[in-house]
Amino acid sequence: MHSALRLVSTACTMWQIRYFHLHHVKYVWDDENASFSRLLGLEGEKYTIAQLLDHSQGLTIQEQQQKLQLYGKNVIDIEVKSYWTLFVEEVFNPFYIFQIFSVILWSLDDYYYYAGCVFVLSVISIITSLIQTKKQSLALCDLVAVSNAHTVTVSYRDGHCKIVEADLLVPGDIILIPPHGCYMTCDALLLSGNCIVNESMLTDEIYDANYHKRHTLFSGTHVIQTRFYGNNKVTAVVIRTGFSTAKGELIRSILFPKPVDFKFYSDAFKFVVMLFCVALIGMAYCIYLYVIRFADIETILLRTLDIVTIVVPPALPAAMTVGTVYSLNRLKKLKIYCISPPKINICGKVKLVCFDKTGTLTENGLDIWGVLGCENSKFHSSVVSSPLKLDVTSPLVAAMATCHTLTNIEGKLTGDPLDLTMFEATQWDLIEPGQDKNRYDMFTPTVVKPLHKEYQDKTKWVGVLDMETSEVETDLEFIGLLITQNMLKPESLPVIQELTAARIRCVMVTGDNILTAVSVARNCGMVLPNEWVIQVKAQAPDETHSSRITYKILDTTVENSYTYSDCMSIMQCEKWHFALDGKSWAAVCSHFPELLPYILTKGIVFSRMGPDQKTQLVESLQNLDYIVAMCGDGANDCGGKEEFGNHINLFQDRGLNPGPSSTEV
Repeated sequence: MHSALRLVSTACTMWQIRYFHLHHVKYVWDDENASFSRLLGLEGEKYTIAQLLDHSQGLTIQEQQQKLQLYGKNVIDIEVKSYWTLFVEEVFNPFYIFQIFSVILWSLDDYYYYAGCVFVLSVISIITSLIQTKKQSLALCDLVAVSNAHTVTVSYRDGHCKIVEADLLVPGDIILIPPHGCYMTCDALLLSGNCIVNESMLTDEIYDANYHKRHTLFSGTHVIQTRFYGNNKVTAVVIRTGFSTAKGELIRSILFPKPVDFKFYSDAFKFVVMLFCVALIGMAYCIYLYVIRFADIETILLRTLDIVTIVVPPALPAAMTVGTVYSLNRLKKLKIYCISPPKINICGKVKLVCFDKTGTLTENGLDIWGVLGCENSKFHSSVVSSPLKLDVTSPLVAAMATCHTLTNIEGKLTGDPLDLTMFEATQWDLIEPGQDKNRYDMFTPTVVKPLHKEYQDKTKWVGVLDMETSEVETDLEFIGLLITQNMLKPESLPVIQELTAARIRCVMVTGDNILTAVSVARNCGMVLPNEWVIQVKAQAPDETHSSRITYKILDTTVENSYTYSDCMSIMQCEKWHFALDGKSWAAVCSHFPELLPYILTKGIVFSRMGPDQKTQLVESLQNLDYIVAMCGDGANDCGGKEEFGNHINLFQDRGLNPGPSSTEV
């Protein structure tokens, strides 16, 4: 941390800014509140969308220079410490200081072999630890370096554009997004045009990065393609730069994690203190014996201090370091990478593992299982396994070929995975026109057509453009169901069974539908065949009803209806679990907090959970003294910010960890 007093000048005035940096965040003095407050980007000004659109003219060069002095450069710099610095920090660890003391003591007492063995072991452990730490720092530095090595085109208020280094961007700058995309080096709000298929449609309300994330381009993301109309360019206003961006916040959470407060650590410290107290008793008795025997001072000191090295093993930290390094290498072979090796030591204390579903327990993609048509309000008699078996003029085929948001990028279809799977099942072609058109109402439509003949479309494109969304989505005709399946990974069932056998509780936390989640929970062994699942439905109070909570039995094997008394009967004498969605979770937390421990203890499926709710769930489980491991495959599974506390987080690039070992990412 450091503080400074800076002078920032304009053409007509000069003022002083008092600030300091803490964990790569700048705090400035606020005269109105008489306190330091965090320096925020444009979102800190509480701009409405209309006011942000007024920034579309850009800044002047002078305003940009002033803001550059205030906000600093748009870089995410990670200091890679030298080996010497890392060595000094490692050696001054209390355990290693104790080891040095022990080695010197044994050498004075002619225990050269033992002292030499401990010394060599300690040196090996220190060198290994330094190499691992250095590698982690370099890997993290390389990870963020992509944000610091680009140029961008900035549009100024006088109308001219200039290519500048990305590190010179400041909040308020208007940047042009190139047609073939780019890597974002800042957080920016899309003002005109669209990126891929997300067109910016904004209302006049206070800008919030979370609420307007569909219109925000975040640092570190890759814009693959842009679209614009006429002579208009795709523009965005810079909202945040450097460590204030979403990517910068994630890096800060890695560099400065929330202090760990596991009971394991406090118990270990108490154990060492207890050993030291035992050593003090032994030292006192030893001094008494040597004094009454009239031993010399040197003998008394050597024999007395030697007791400490016997009671508190000096080779313990070296042995633990070697064990940790060995565990790291084993985990790497399993495609599991760890950036916080000390967490490995407490993995044996894990009592509960939270699993994401899609991409973790199940495969990433979806497969078409079949289509079921409907005519005259009646389903067809059987499911058709492939859309190719339907007539090419079938409304189902037409819907699958047109009701999506896919786009062609460099000859490859890109878009929502479900849309892509659905369209590819038809084996049709998608042909897109050129992007730069003089008039929006003359835009040539995207054409889809079958391969083996041409599909004739009678709808006029201009007429479709003039239609309101509500008009399009009114009086629709139900023509059938598209049935997809999300296959369970082959390693999921053995992992769940192994964790269950070790009496480690398994919980699913997913953003998917609750019925899908329960079905996967049964398939992977979280819910056994003889166990019931009861859905908790909690509702916040509204104008017509007070807050209330109900229970519903989810039975995917038979078609039965159950009463409330059936639920109560099952909860009294059968094996059962709770399941609830994100909406009910929020209502329980707000209006039924007294039921929260009960639901957490018996809950097994938490569906439709957002990233913040996943964080809240883990922290609530920790409040019940669970040591929680979280296994996921995305940033939304790790909380991403500093408030996410003491849990172990498992991430892997392929499959699941085939055992109960745990690491933290």
